[in-house]
Amino acid sequence: MDVDFLKTRARFSSQQVAIRDPLKGKEWTYEDLNQRAVNLAHYLLAYGISKGDRVALFCPNDIAYFDLLFACTKIGAVLVPINWRLKPIEIKKILEDCHPKIVFFASNHKDRLEKLVPDSQMVDVDDMEYDLICETKIEKELPFVKVDKYSPAFIMYTSGSTGMPKGVMISHNGMIQNAMNGIVNWNFKMSDRTLVSAPMFHIAALCGFAIPFILNGSQLIIERYFNPREAIELISDYKITHLFMVPTMYYTLLTHESFYPQALESVKVFISGGAPASDFVQKAFKKMGHTIINSYGLTEVGPNNFRILPEEVADHPKSIGKPIMFVRARIVDKEFQDVKRGDIGELILSGEHVCLGYWENSAETQKAFHGNYFCTGDLARQDQEGFYYIVNRKKELIITGGENVLPSEVEAVLNRHPLIKDSIVVGFDNAEFGESVGAAIQLEADFADYSKELNRYCLEHLAGYKAPKAYLVLEDFPRNAIGKIDKGQIQKWLTDYVKRHGQDII
Repeated sequence: MDVDFLKTRARFSSQQVAIRDPLKGKEWTYEDLNQRAVNLAHYLLAYGISKGDRVALFCPNDIAYFDLLFACTKIGAVLVPINWRLKPIEIKKILEDCHPKIVFFASNHKDRLEKLVPDSQMVDVDDMEYDLICETKIEKELPFVKVDKYSPAFIMYTSGSTGMPKGVMISHNGMIQNAMNGIVNWNFKMSDRTLVSAPMFHIAALCGFAIPFILNGSQLIIERYFNPREAIELISDYKITHLFMVPTMYYTLLTHESFYPQALESVKVFISGGAPASDFVQKAFKKMGHTIINSYGLTEVGPNNFRILPEEVADHPKSIGKPIMFVRARIVDKEFQDVKRGDIGELILSGEHVCLGYWENSAETQKAFHGNYFCTGDLARQDQEGFYYIVNRKKELIITGGENVLPSEVEAVLNRHPLIKDSIVVGFDNAEFGESVGAAIQLEADFADYSKELNRYCLEHLAGYKAPKAYLVLEDFPRNAIGKIDKGQIQKWLTDYVKRHGQDII
């Protein structure tokens, strides 16, 4: 397998427009895109980047994602996209884990990197010099580098069960297989267009539609940051045919003052990722004659695993569908025996698209796999017709607006505050975000303005989406019959309180 599929695509679709960036007022054909990657690969080699070296990217949605991914592919280097919403201390952990030789960044996010990365290792993708690097054609051939299809193409960091970020290694083969799954699943055509507005530092945005569209020779419209007014205009103006968003984005789109149903007329497929679309969003789309399809994926297995047709959703609400052709799925008990249809067990997945494991973390990799199957940690069931449903998350990750939040990480921050005796962090229902982060707390002493103080403190130490949006002060935490803290009861109390009082911070 030739892992440099962009080079092949550029031969077949040289003058087809690959990417449009309305903010920059630019468009690039497949020939342009491939040449940019070649030019940038020359630059990386001259800088001293070689096979296996990590190249970090700290940037909102931009052509730089494709420049760097394909430049790295050509020389066997490994791209590491980093979430620009993280705090410096969180970014530091990732940089210390993957040790990138060079960091590409967007100029408005430089402040988070300045104390972490020497200037000599930083390249501003918004600077004219970067454009010159990518657009100045190098006539000489790139040296041949044999790139194993099972070597990492990129590493994406995800919240780990220990609170430490884990680098998920996606191979070239895995990236291509996931893209092929998407193409087969959604029957993409070269005339199709997608809007990339979800952040590409997440697997869903990068590998859900973006990479499959490039492999297929279709067209991407890039939105740098999601803005509902702008997204509505772009969907309408560019006649978008396929749309991927997390539930929060759909909610924001629908409730924005500039939204009008006709803007969505060209869209054939609506995909919700990160979490199931809320009932509000589903009903609103149904009223307009559209159906939102809930997809299922993880960083470790990519976003293209199951398929449900729009006409099947009404009879199988909340289902993620059936496994795609090249995906093997099982629901198993704790002994890894298949459960009966209708029974609940853990969902495990296997296939060429599954990750290689975790970067320099053999212990976590070993725990995550059972043979060739990746253990998702999600509880699922299968109905008699073969449709799969996610019942609950075995791991206690909170998914808020498509972002993962580990309760233990937030609890550790809260418990360092002198006001806090103890805390329990849970996710509770939120129509816009699917879940919000909430905390039940025990105070050391009465403090009238505790919520304001804790909010200020958390925003100093955590990314905004990780900070609790509601606090519940308790003398004692509720416990079940065997003495364990009843987190379900805490979730219910938080949800009920916020519904009654119509406010976020209690």
